[in-house]
Amino acid sequence: MSKEQLLHGWVSAQLGELGDVITGKTPSTKEPGNFGGDIPFVKPGDLDHGNYIIKTADTLSETGFNLIPKLPEKAIMVTCIGNLGKVGITTRPSSTNQQINSVIPLEGVNYKYLYHYLSSIRWWLEQEASATTVAIINKGKFSKAPILLPPLSEQQEIAARLDTLLAQVDTLKGRLDALPAILKRFRQSVLAAAVSGKLTEEWRGAAHLEGWENKTLLDVVQAKPRNGNSPKGVDYETPYKNLTLSAITPGYFQEDKFKYVDIDITDDSYLWVKHGDVLIQRANTLEYVGVSAVYKGPSNRYVYPDLIMKCAPNESIVGDYLHYSLMSYM
Repeated sequence: MSKEQLLHGWVSAQLGELGDVITGKTPSTKEPGNFGGDIPFVKPGDLDHGNYIIKTADTLSETGFNLIPKLPEKAIMVTCIGNLGKVGITTRPSSTNQQINSVIPLEGVNYKYLYHYLSSIRWWLEQEASATTVAIINKGKFSKAPILLPPLSEQQEIAARLDTLLAQVDTLKGRLDALPAILKRFRQSVLAAAVSGKLTEEWRGAAHLEGWENKTLLDVVQAKPRNGNSPKGVDYETPYKNLTLSAITPGYFQEDKFKYVDIDITDDSYLWVKHGDVLIQRANTLEYVGVSAVYKGPSNRYVYPDLIMKCAPNESIVGDYLHYSLMSYM
């Protein structure tokens, strides 16, 4: 192994000096007997979540396994064609397809340290990939991947600490993934409290909703809500900015979400959005049907599309209150 002495016994090496590098292969698919056994056949999709690979979408029979390169337990697999840099560890004798290069660590190289290190060099793989339609790192180039290697005892300590820290990251990620649903439930409970009178009970000074009335949407708007129009967008500037659904998807108005359209409408057309109009999504994914937003800006700046309906609040209701009432049903 060529070594460049670094701090405290660390050395700089190329991957091929730290283990046997193997490129996977697929046995003939014309022979069904090559597949369907209990031997893992790893493809890039099996490495999506990294770490130890226990189950794979496809498996090999003993016959198929004997036709292609074999990997022992604790080999490190890395995708080197297409989506570069996905990494995993074998948990028993396995094989991979040709999109994956693997390394079988030599004695003195901690497999888990090497796994974590290879998980960090996606940037190098992308930098070194062949300039083709599909990114490719061949076996020769993969073998030259630069690795910093500390003494074995320090490799083991680094790997153990990374296992602990990354497990904490995964736990935190799980909590963060759940956060949008929690926030949505909280938001809906606040909206429901507001439009039922519970939010202002103390301010009102009475538990009874005196003066409150049950109304339908048609009771509180100036005219029956109408759908807009969605002509084809153009790639040049026109006087007509047609809003997109994303203009109101967050539950508030986003003024930069529009496309230019070339249409001929009058200044008094119903398609123009007026100050104070409430815009409601009438179609989209289930999550967003019914989302609304209040437009507060100059009138006749935007027109609106077919998948949004527009209503103008009458004197009996505040536009923001109508908006929040509608959002309380989401």
